[in-house]
Amino acid sequence: MPADPTRTILLDDGLYLLSVSDLHQGRFAFGELECRCPIMDSAPRGVQCVGAFFVGTDGQWTARIAAPFDRATFANSMVVAASVSRLDAIVATWHARHRAARLYDAPGNGDRDRPNPMN
Repeated sequence: MPADPTRTILLDDGLYLLSVSDLHQGRFAFGELECRCPIMDSAPRGVQCVGAFFVGTDGQWTARIAAPFDRATFANSMVVAASVSRLDAIVATWHARHRAARLYDAPGNGDRDRPNPMN
């Protein structure tokens, strides 16, 4: 996976990685939870976004992970933490990583038996 100079990887377990972007007045404005997948047109870096955390206008953080589309709510993600500190949002996102829905399975990830709700 090519390095991105605008992002800092905080955690990486070989399958999932959690990164932050320094895009708002020198402060981390958001972060992404990504899962490795085959390199393809829709995933040129070999990762897919399966979660995110971001700061609201009130200074509080929210963390969400990908979920199967829910027709009742028109949502394809679920909140795992709301109105929390930045550190709590990071911890909640990382802790929920195995519950995040994935579009593509990573080759040789050793996680093939885990049901993928997006398939």
